[in-house]
Amino acid sequence: MLMLIWLQKGAGRTTLSPLFAIPISLLAWYDGAASAIAVSLTTVLGGIAVGYLNYGPPTLIQALGVFARVVFFGFLSLVLPRLRSLQFHLEELANERGKALANEVAARKTLERELLDTAEREQRGIGRDMHDGLSQHLVATAMVSYAHAQSLAAIGSAEAGRARKIVDLVEQSTALVRSISKGLHPIEMGGDALMHALEEFATTTSELFGIRCRFDCPLPVIVDDPSTAMHLFRIVQEGVSNAVRHAHATEIVISFFESECGINLGVSDNGIGMPLPRAAQTGLGLHIMAARASFIGGKLCLDRPKSGGTELVCQVPGL
Repeated sequence: MLMLIWLQKGAGRTTLSPLFAIPISLLAWYDGAASAIAVSLTTVLGGIAVGYLNYGPPTLIQALGVFARVVFFGFLSLVLPRLRSLQFHLEELANERGKALANEVAARKTLERELLDTAEREQRGIGRDMHDGLSQHLVATAMVSYAHAQSLAAIGSAEAGRARKIVDLVEQSTALVRSISKGLHPIEMGGDALMHALEEFATTTSELFGIRCRFDCPLPVIVDDPSTAMHLFRIVQEGVSNAVRHAHATEIVISFFESECGINLGVSDNGIGMPLPRAAQTGLGLHIMAARASFIGGKLCLDRPKSGGTELVCQVPGL
C-alpha cells in the first residue's frame, strides 16, 4: 500500500500506471472484490493526499485523472472476481459433464458386455439342447430306420434300398446337428481348449462349405481365462463367416500364435477383399468383433493385403 502511494507521489497526479493495476488485479482475482475496492480507494485517496500536500489543490484535468483511476480500479475490482467465479463455474460444469460422459460410456460398455454375455448364454443353451435333445432324437430315428431297413432286406423287399438311404440322410443330419451345436457351445474352457476348438472349427468349416480352411498354430498357445477364450473363438467364427458369405473365399487360414506383443489370432482369406470403408462401418459383425476385442483388452485390425483377400487380426496383450 505505502509502496503504491510512494510510486504515485513520484509519478504525479495524472499518471494511470499499470503498476497500480497489477497488484489490484491480483488482489481482486484471489481475494475478492471487497479487498480490491478497499485497496483501490485507499490508493487513490492516498494519492490525492500526497498530491495535495506537494502540489496544492488539483486542477480539473488532474481531478479527471483521479476519477479515471477510480473507475478503472473499480472496474478491475468488480469484473475480475466475477470472471474468476465464472471460470470456476465453467470448470465445475466441464468436470461434471466429463464425469457424466465417462459414466455413460462405462454404462454403455457394461450394457454391451451384458448383451453379449446374454447372447452367449442363449447360444450355449441352444447348443446343449441341440446336442442333448435333437441329436439324440435323430440317433434314435436312425436306429429305428436301420432296423426297418434290415427287416425289409430280410424279406427281400425292393424298399430296403430306400430305407438305407433314409438311414444315411438321418446320420448326415445327426452329424450336421452336432457340428452346429459345437459351434454354438464349442468350448469347455481351460488351458489348450481354445487351440483344439479352433482346429476342429477349421475342419468343420472345410466339410460344411467345401472349401480349404486351415488352422495354423506352430506352437501351443494357452488361454486360461474362459471369457477371453470364448470371445476369441467368436471373433474367428464371425471372421470366417464373413470370408465365406461376403468375400466368397475358397481358402481360409486361421492363425494362432504368441509374440512379444501378446497373443495374435488372425483370419486371412483369398476372397474378393473387404468392403469399402463406409460399407464396412455399417456392418454389425465388425462392431461386435471390435467390441469383443475391446472387452478382453485387445484390438482388432482389418486390412486388405496387396496380394488380395482380407486379413483380420485380433491382438491381445500377454495373458
